[in-house]
Amino acid sequence: MERKHRGFTLLELLVVLVILGLLASLVGPQVLKQVGGSKSKAAALQIAEFGTALDLFNLEVGTKLEEYTLLLCQNLTLSA
Repeated sequence: MERKHRGFTLLELLVVLVILGLLASLVGPQVLKQVGGSKSKAAALQIAEFGTALDLFNLEVGTKLEEYTLLLCQNLTLSA
């Protein structure tokens, strides 16, 4: 009497779930670290764009916004 194999056993499914869990625990922290790094890089780019906008404003209006420029320089040194 031959029995046809119609699916996976419970043990096979549990082994696969354990392996997937181990892989997720190894890869998860690396992914989260990369996301955090990309957010800080995006913030630094936004600060740089703000500085460029201030420079354009200074050229158009002809005045200096020294308080904002000082604040910009302080933020760039903190994020570097």
